[in-house]
Amino acid sequence: RHLYCESLYPTKYGANSLLGLISKRWKYIQTTRPELYDLQNDPGEQANLVEKEYKRARVLRNRLAKILEQTVRQEKDQEEMPLDAESLNHLRSLGYVGDIGVIEDFSFDRTKEDPKDLIGFHNEYRKLSNLVKQNKLADARALLERLLKQHTGFYQLYELASHIALNQNDYENAIRYGEKAVELEPGRFKVHHILGLAYSESKQNEAAIKQLELALEFMIKDQATSLPEYVQILNALAWALVTCPNQELNDPSKALELAQKACELTQSKHPLYLNTLAVVYTRLDNLGEAVKTSQKAVALARAKGDQALITKLQKQLDLIKRAWAESK
Repeated sequence: RHLYCESLYPTKYGANSLLGLISKRWKYIQTTRPELYDLQNDPGEQANLVEKEYKRARVLRNRLAKILEQTVRQEKDQEEMPLDAESLNHLRSLGYVGDIGVIEDFSFDRTKEDPKDLIGFHNEYRKLSNLVKQNKLADARALLERLLKQHTGFYQLYELASHIALNQNDYENAIRYGEKAVELEPGRFKVHHILGLAYSESKQNEAAIKQLELALEFMIKDQATSLPEYVQILNALAWALVTCPNQELNDPSKALELAQKACELTQSKHPLYLNTLAVVYTRLDNLGEAVKTSQKAVALARAKGDQALITKLQKQLDLIKRAWAESK
């Protein structure tokens, strides 16, 4: 009797999957450089016997190929059922939904990198991710520049580089790295979101709107379930549409729909989203509603004690009040 085992995680880095069979005595692993271990005499799996026991390795390899062929065929015959957001979240919490970038690759491709050769890079990439989470952006950027020289084809490095540059207000490099990430791996909503923000800050309104619309499209298509990021994209796109100086792109009606949705999903408790909605109301000449919404945004900012935000939103409120007074 043999047990099948797999790890698809290495495909995240463009490497081969780890596909294996385990019996009471033997463990065979199919990858770029296959491995065979005698578990009875070598429980620590220190001696790879794939060349010494090449006949046994070939038998196990063929058995593994047959199991995979039957399994993949059965899965193709089964009708796919789309999952709702709640089911996706539950499966992710149990570890049944794959990591971003992981590919279901069951081929025996000897041309791809061997996962064993990427252990060092994997550890460095985890270190990089932790530095970003800790907001140690200068350290993260230094490590990132080194990793980019080693792995020029790994799109997630460029996505992280774009994210770091955006948070350092380096919009030129945020755009440069983000566009490279899209070139390597089209259709990832996160990088389109970053690009949309970077283009917006650079006053490249048409590009900003395009990227934010793509971020929204791909997020829905991928059934991604990150509510905070979804709302951020809604708000950013609403702001871009209502503040764009190009009248062909300026669309306050669509901006109103997006801004209202962002406020609805956050129970109207986010001051920046309320501020966007107030600006949209102003653009639509609904100044009374704009004043009320802006006042609520300022009150929430005061409750948070964020002085910089209070100053920013109060300035916006004063402008709206002045416009309302002049309209009477």
